[in-house]
Amino acid sequence: MTTILVADDDASIRQTLALFLEGKGYRVLLAEDGEGAVALARAEEPDLVLLDIRMPRLDGLAALRALKEEVRCACPVIMITALDDMECTIRSLQSGAYEFLTKPLDITKLEITLRRALEAQATRQRAQWGARREQEQRQVQLARLVGHSQAMIEIFKRIGLASTSRAPVLITGEAGTGKELVAKAIHDHSPEREEPFLATSCAAASARQLEGVLFGRALSPGEEPIGPGLLEQAGCGVVLLDEVSEMPLEVQARLTRTLEEGAIRRQGSQRSARFVARVMASSCRDLEALVGKGLFREDLFYLLSVVRIALPPLRERREDIHPLVSAIIGKLNGELHRAVQGISPEALAALQAYDWPGNVRELENVLARSMALTREELLGAEDLALTPLAHRGEISVPHAAAEGWDRLAGDRLPALDEMEAWLVRRMLEATRWNKKEAAARLGISRPTLDRKIRLYGLK
Repeated sequence: MTTILVADDDASIRQTLALFLEGKGYRVLLAEDGEGAVALARAEEPDLVLLDIRMPRLDGLAALRALKEEVRCACPVIMITALDDMECTIRSLQSGAYEFLTKPLDITKLEITLRRALEAQATRQRAQWGARREQEQRQVQLARLVGHSQAMIEIFKRIGLASTSRAPVLITGEAGTGKELVAKAIHDHSPEREEPFLATSCAAASARQLEGVLFGRALSPGEEPIGPGLLEQAGCGVVLLDEVSEMPLEVQARLTRTLEEGAIRRQGSQRSARFVARVMASSCRDLEALVGKGLFREDLFYLLSVVRIALPPLRERREDIHPLVSAIIGKLNGELHRAVQGISPEALAALQAYDWPGNVRELENVLARSMALTREELLGAEDLALTPLAHRGEISVPHAAAEGWDRLAGDRLPALDEMEAWLVRRMLEATRWNKKEAAARLGISRPTLDRKIRLYGLK
């Protein structure tokens, strides 16, 4: 329910406004002076404040300043007074008041003002929420674009330099290395960051479909109109051509002509539109080798590769796995509603020993599966055993191959609780029931270990 705070030293006006506002469905708070209004606003956080100017102890203007500067009250404040005073009006609006009304109050005008003020506040809150959401999404995207290795430092330098110009950029690297993230980072740090960032896969459509997506299509009899393509829609923003190596040769020819002429012509139309967007391209394949085989146009290759950024595979920067894991866990906690605090040394060592053919995307998938299946504060190696990596034999569970496991499993697959009970017992025996050491080696907290001991009746 929307809450409105009314502050006026006249008891009859307070009661009249309270009856009127409650009749409209609002929750009403009442204060007889400025100090009471500030105290109530601090305690109740109203959605709107009606504030009289002439009040004892603390007048309305002083109360308004206190609301804005001390209480940090973001809600609209409407000032009311019996005097139509130009100076008071100006000072009120300069201090952050939404509106200034004079007594006797026109109830119709008051109702309209209240509605407009609350709608404006809701719009601001939606805009702020959208801005926060956009920032969170940007942080989530960049969670995979982190690292302390010299290779990533060089990538960050290139991103910084590329963001200062509008030159075409070619980003290469294996699948899952974060090529689109690099393109977005360049755009997000450029002066045109408020312009659109549009992306399309060149491998996901036929030549005609891709032409329609990129260049648009004019009206044709019996066909569904498409209108402007991405190259036109982007305006002064960016168009990312993902997997540009898969672009059909006829589309390559048309794109080459567009880049050279700086003009776009829709399919089926003789009219041209000015082309001003920045083009970025990404590829998992070696474009120069494709040029040599006649599978990619040489002139287009040089047009697209004014700035080149080659992303290293994760296996060549293993020192970045730890910061990547921390960033991805932070991201996944929000998505999966988990509160994982980190990863055990044994689990981290296992991740660093793996070659990651799927690169950062595969690492994120492994962590997501592990976090979805754990209730612990730290991801342990036993959690990683539940991922596809363990099924392929790439990650082993510490102690799982020790003598006695086969006797537990026999000819059947053991249940998960059997595996966990066996692992906890083995660790306690190996550490001579030193619970602190056993918990550390298992990658769990001491209270968690105590709960598992009770759960499985271990002695």
